[in-house]
Amino acid sequence: MKHNQKLLGLAGILLACNLCLAACQSQTSQQKSSQEKVKTKQEVKKKSKATKKGQVPGVDKPTDDGFLFKSESQIKARTSEGLILEHDGHTHFIFYSDLKNSKWAYLIPKDGQVPAGSPQLANQMSTADDGYVFNPRDIVSEDQYGYVVRHGDHFHYILKQSVGNLAQAPTNRPTPSSNPTGHVYQPVLRPSVPQQQGTTKHQFAGIDYPTSDGFLFRGTGVIGKLATGLLADHNGHTHFIPYEQLIASPWESLIPAEHKKAAEDAYYGRQGQAQPSPEPSPAPAPTPEPSPNPSDEEEIAKKKAYLAQQLGIDESLIQVSDTDKGKVFIYPHGDHSHSTLVSEIDTTKPFDPHGNPHAHDAVGMATLKALGFDDEIIEDILHATADSPFPSGETDTEKMKAWLATVKYLNIGQRKDPLERKGLELMPNIEVLGIGFTPIKDIRPVLQFKHLKQLWMTKTGVTNYDFLKEIPTLEGLDISQNGITDLTFLKDYPNLKTVAAAGNDLTDISPLAELKNLESLNLDYNNISDISALTKLSKLKAVSLEHNQLQDVSALSQKEDLTRLFLSNNPNLNLNTLKASKLEELTADNSNVESLNFLKDSPNLTTLSLNGNRLTSLAGVEAAKNLVTLSAGQNKIESLEIPAAQSSLKNLNLGENELKNLEGINQFRALDNLAVNKNKITTLALQEPNKTVTYINVSDNHIPKEELELNENKIPKALAQHFPDVQGGSIDNNKPADPKERK
Repeated sequence: MKHNQKLLGLAGILLACNLCLAACQSQTSQQKSSQEKVKTKQEVKKKSKATKKGQVPGVDKPTDDGFLFKSESQIKARTSEGLILEHDGHTHFIFYSDLKNSKWAYLIPKDGQVPAGSPQLANQMSTADDGYVFNPRDIVSEDQYGYVVRHGDHFHYILKQSVGNLAQAPTNRPTPSSNPTGHVYQPVLRPSVPQQQGTTKHQFAGIDYPTSDGFLFRGTGVIGKLATGLLADHNGHTHFIPYEQLIASPWESLIPAEHKKAAEDAYYGRQGQAQPSPEPSPAPAPTPEPSPNPSDEEEIAKKKAYLAQQLGIDESLIQVSDTDKGKVFIYPHGDHSHSTLVSEIDTTKPFDPHGNPHAHDAVGMATLKALGFDDEIIEDILHATADSPFPSGETDTEKMKAWLATVKYLNIGQRKDPLERKGLELMPNIEVLGIGFTPIKDIRPVLQFKHLKQLWMTKTGVTNYDFLKEIPTLEGLDISQNGITDLTFLKDYPNLKTVAAAGNDLTDISPLAELKNLESLNLDYNNISDISALTKLSKLKAVSLEHNQLQDVSALSQKEDLTRLFLSNNPNLNLNTLKASKLEELTADNSNVESLNFLKDSPNLTTLSLNGNRLTSLAGVEAAKNLVTLSAGQNKIESLEIPAAQSSLKNLNLGENELKNLEGINQFRALDNLAVNKNKITTLALQEPNKTVTYINVSDNHIPKEELELNENKIPKALAQHFPDVQGGSIDNNKPADPKERK
């Protein structure tokens, strides 16, 4: 399984930027919805002439548990792949692709992505309670917060923090930069958003952290080079990596010399730089290439239009490029891009992004079968990472053995008796091994892997770790959910860089003081109150201590490499004890935080999440000179007024607070996205118009009907007057204030 770190973006923004501003008090007939949809100028109203071949449960007909998507009010949140909808105390998930050719097709993001944001899933959603019991085998997709799982004829969205008896603690947590790709289970840390200020390097999905489908480029698997980027194989499909994303990365040398300057210009934002061409050299005049055949151009255009319709994106977002195998389409998918050969597009057949990605591996799979591997391990091998892609067409068993010897990352967790399976000896060079989420009777077979660096063994029931003495190469260890109460045995392994021991019964972590090389630590869901053992661990980069009993966190202060810290659900947390000048990302939800005064001691923060606390004011945020994203939903904030201007914040979530108006917003000089849903706002009027906000969510407030009447451009009048730059958002469910509330 892949596991991703939760994004800390603008919470509560649930509609794409170019989607509608939903007018809540529309003057409609009984045949119309109670919510009028207001289109922005960029949208084009059109209906697809295509018809569905079958009915989609939940969209066209009720699911087997009676769910049917009837109203946008059912939408709880959006992910990069689909909608999360409420149904009788649990949630259903509908892929965007299943909305095509339905009345809900307009909800598919037009640019292939949803806005950067993190709905407050933990606080606003419940998980499935219609008889579904979580099974990792049911996972069909995941994002930073949870898993999309199949249940009967429909899907659910299951929060990671609801899996098992804890928040799937060791998942979505930090590891060093050597994380593998594929389905290797390990605690992964990834940035919440591309770093914008206070950083020295841009962060890209697929390069610096896994994409939403688990791809992380390791410098191998390149199957083609274009004028604009690389094509890399990932589990049977192809990812496109623009050259500019390789700048300042370990893979910069892969950029062809003739494209290097253009890539640098794109990366550093230099304007007016055309892509250089190689200097001409004396040579005979080349033979002119024949002009493209008009019929070929028509065929490409036809397939491009078909692919756009199938993916639910605008045709202009699909690029056409040349490879040695022929022309390819490059198209966006969530936080990354894919490519497919133009010749492989059949306009008479559905293009299914959720189809079997391993159909083309049948020959190679048969060869693995001949070597003695069972079907389950073969499936895991297809998701492994090696020096080169899986040889799909290989029939020679000796050549297949040679490839198996290059496998570096493998997850065989969740399988029964995984270490007893046949054929594992053919992969002696594994460096990262996942064997978690299944009981392990005999751990000794793991010793056959002489190059093992990281071992992930969550919920295996293993409590005796003497075997670790025979793995001198080990750098990372996950022993989460194994009922461990004593970490003394770790003192013998000072080379460890990563330790995950979440969901145990720990109170004393003093043995960790001996791990001077520790970079990444996850101790979520324990009973820890004293972290003084971490004081002298100077190499820490990422720490997660959620769901403990912390108050004083001064032991994490002044660490030059510590950039990410997760402290949510510590009920007596005192952030004023934290002096972390290099910290970039902090999460401290549901921890009774009362003020933002601590920000002056963490000046490098770019992302901050303080949902579900006791804040009454935003005073102090002006001291955060590099802060880009702040999520402070479910507090008691009454005003946007702050003592001085704030010039860096771009994304602000204040959903479920006590705001009555938006005065003070102009003190946030860079603000772009604003979520103030579920407050007590009675007017959108401002003394001076706001000139920065382009996306706003003011749903579930008390804004009067007259302010929401549409002007000639189909924009609510008050927004047009006071927020002239707004391009999208939501104004659903605004109702008159209760007389008691007005008092």
